[in-house]
Amino acid sequence: MEFRQDINGLRALAVLVVVLFHFGLAPVSGGFAGVDVFFVISGYLMTGIVFSRMELGRFSLPDFWLARGRRILPALLAVCATLLLLGWFRLSPMDYKMLGKHALYSVTFLSNFIYQGESGYFDAASQDKWLLHTWSLSVEWQFYMLYPLWLLGAQAVSRHPRAPVWAVWAAFAASLAASAVWTARAPTQAYFQLAFRAWELLAGALVFLHAPRLQASPGQRSVLALAGLAAIVCSCLYFTHDTPWPGMAALLPVGGAALVIAAARHDLWLTGNPVAQALGRWSYSIYLWHWPVWAALAYYGVHRQPAAIAAGIAASVVLGMLSFRLVEQPAARLLNRSGTRPRVTLALSAACAAVLLPAGLVYVLHGVEQRLSPQVLAIAKEDGNRFKDRVACEFHPGAADPLPRCVLGDRKDVRLIVWGDSHASAVVTAVAEAVPHGVAYYGYQSCPTATGVHYRGWDNTCVAFNEAVLADMRALPPQAPVLIVNRFASYVFGKDAGNPEPVPGVVMDDEPQLSTRPELEAAYKRRLIGMLCRVRQTGREVFVLESLPEMTVYVPNHLARALLRGERPDDVKVSMADYRARNAVVGAWLQEARTTCGVRLLDPTPYLCADGWCGGSRRLQPLYFDTNHLSERGNRVLLPLFRQAFGGLGARELAAQPAATGQGG
Repeated sequence: MEFRQDINGLRALAVLVVVLFHFGLAPVSGGFAGVDVFFVISGYLMTGIVFSRMELGRFSLPDFWLARGRRILPALLAVCATLLLLGWFRLSPMDYKMLGKHALYSVTFLSNFIYQGESGYFDAASQDKWLLHTWSLSVEWQFYMLYPLWLLGAQAVSRHPRAPVWAVWAAFAASLAASAVWTARAPTQAYFQLAFRAWELLAGALVFLHAPRLQASPGQRSVLALAGLAAIVCSCLYFTHDTPWPGMAALLPVGGAALVIAAARHDLWLTGNPVAQALGRWSYSIYLWHWPVWAALAYYGVHRQPAAIAAGIAASVVLGMLSFRLVEQPAARLLNRSGTRPRVTLALSAACAAVLLPAGLVYVLHGVEQRLSPQVLAIAKEDGNRFKDRVACEFHPGAADPLPRCVLGDRKDVRLIVWGDSHASAVVTAVAEAVPHGVAYYGYQSCPTATGVHYRGWDNTCVAFNEAVLADMRALPPQAPVLIVNRFASYVFGKDAGNPEPVPGVVMDDEPQLSTRPELEAAYKRRLIGMLCRVRQTGREVFVLESLPEMTVYVPNHLARALLRGERPDDVKVSMADYRARNAVVGAWLQEARTTCGVRLLDPTPYLCADGWCGGSRRLQPLYFDTNHLSERGNRVLLPLFRQAFGGLGARELAAQPAATGQGG
């Protein structure tokens, strides 16, 4: 196909908004739409290649796939190899192992599957995934693999010359409809999977198939192109991370890109100026490098500093330019000189093996722990020091056991029930050690223990889970008290302790229209206290562990990374003032529950805090395995609290149990 300046300029806009969005420039809150623009461009270009050769009877699947590999693989392999090399010197075992795994999935174009699977609550933060952005390359590659097969299949089924066109329309309609449904029902799957993204690429295909019949003057085409650019820019300025995506909202940037391509105004200054043309040529490499650059800023903790952001954006462009000139262009010349298909295939296969082999070794060898000093290794390993039976013991939507009830200790003599979200799993082993008999545990991550409430972004199985727990507890000894453990502040202010969200993250199952902070706080308070009192009304004693202090960094990784950088870090800590500010609202509600229905409160701060500070580590030994969950080492700090509260539980006598400690004691 002939080179088109307007499409090249559109690439520049797409990569620019993606970079600005990822580097955190607030006005470009919907810059993720740039990826959707890339999808439209790819669909247009690939359809041009496939249809033009099919019409001539010269289309070859192997040649098509090989050409895509020649275009995509060299720069991708260079990025992966560079990260694996640098990671040897700077990454903790967990980080390095994860990089090895992600490099494997990126080079094999399956990374969208792995990132969808890693979107759970306990998975690493996005800035720790150096190749996260390659999910979109995987989606494109999967499209390249399946799209020509779909067209050839349509051609084989029907000899009508328009059959492939009808096949494009059918796939477009089906994918768009599925995207609209799945974005609402399973947003993570809709975001990462080709089935729900294909319509965006097929929108570009439809432009190729129908735009040639567009009858418009140059002036009218300019208006169409400007309207398309405006739609893309509006998407980037108006949409936010809260916008359900892709779904129907993505029609705006996709439609905008389609208009720009259909208008075919090669002389439009906005897309044809020298800067746009340069950025367009470098756009693929800029896209590949910008995310690792941002991840590096986050690694060093400077990703929110304006000077670092500006330097990072500039570095992304420079690295993209260098990659284009030193990797993309030389690789293209070399592969073109290689001549025959077998030689090109062999060259690309050898290059892939040169990355896949070390990446696989890094993964299999658990991040090559031998690289590190004993001190760094001991600290880094604390990220895995958590409740070993968490997965088996907790509720998971779709699991075979709809309500797993684990008993730690004596299964025939349950003396205490622990119920809550992931913070409950972080302390349950310490509770079990404090109780001389059996402890029943009910857990579901990110599920507030409140009536008719679930966490935003999660499905409402939380509501059914809580009701099922209430019913299941009837089978347990009636004298066994209940300890409820929640990450209360996260439901009111969000999961990032250093960056509170504007509205609470809870949804009322029967009042979904509530949207303002006062409405949501009032409803959550009512339902939280209501649930605590419901449990109390069953005749059981109810204990609540007040909020655990939350750190602003992943404690083991923060300390290990600092030591790997040659620094001498201080212990991780957060001030008592910050802790009280984050937890004052829920703390007042719990005091009200104490007064209303006799709930007993356990205060963890005397054990985790001193001299105005709450520690995430002691003498560089992590107490948390991430930012907010106590590790199996850390939860032992609370053993005296749990022993005082529960160590005297008798088989029949609750009257003998000691008063709870803390404010509610």
